Amino acid sequence: MKAIILSATLFLCAAIAGHAQLKFQAGPEIGYALSTFPSHYVAATALRSYVSDYRSLVNPMLGFKAELLLGKHWMLGTSLQYQLAGTRDREEYRGTNYWGQSYRSLDETKSRYHKVCLPLTINYRFRVGQFRPYIGIGYRAGRMVYALRTENDLHFLSATSGSSSFDYRPLQRSFPATYHPRRVNQIMVCIGTKIGERFQVSVNAAGGMTKYYGLWDEDSQGNYVNGDIYFAAGYSIWNRQLKRATLSTAVRLP
Repeated sequence: MKAIILSATLFLCAAIAGHAQLKFQAGPEIGYALSTFPSHYVAATALRSYVSDYRSLVNPMLGFKAELLLGKHWMLGTSLQYQLAGTRDREEYRGTNYWGQSYRSLDETKSRYHKVCLPLTINYRFRVGQFRPYIGIGYRAGRMVYALRTENDLHFLSATSGSSSFDYRPLQRSFPATYHPRRVNQIMVCIGTKIGERFQVSVNAAGGMTKYYGLWDEDSQGNYVNGDIYFAAGYSIWNRQLKRATLSTAVRLP
């Protein structure tokens, strides 16, 4: 899929470059990502209740993006992004045991990930007054650089309460690479708009699936749900009109 998207993008650029006005824009961007949509579940009987709460952590993103505007409608974009991702899963049990004693059990798991991403998108633009809305598709390559999983268990009327954490540093060679995915690549779609010549906002949905061996248990394995919905805002510091020959020459280089 990555090869198909990249080949189609290069073909489109080569086809349009000789017939369109070209403009290069680049500048910083900031954003906020959701690793999952929040969910809340409650179940209760006469003797027992269960509450589950699952939500995304605060996940900021910083980046620097560059775009090549191809004529009136097409735009090729890329960005170098550093993003935090993570979730919190909280489960609580309350009830009465066989001896009539009240008990409470609280389990909370937090997973925090740091990753570097490099998206590549091809977008189609429109014009609505001062706005230039666009839609696009692309491929978002990602590399995990740090992960931390923390578990807290509180069991009242029990001696099994405790906490634990599992630290993952993929850049250290001493840590087994199979414990957690290093590559977290995604297919993405985006929708956004340019406001004037330099300001831009967008909503991006990126997702993929990566097989891994459990971070906390070498024998367990499953799929790391590799998904992000992130909101981004950027400002173009560089805004330069290019000559057609500039890109045409670059395309002919080996």
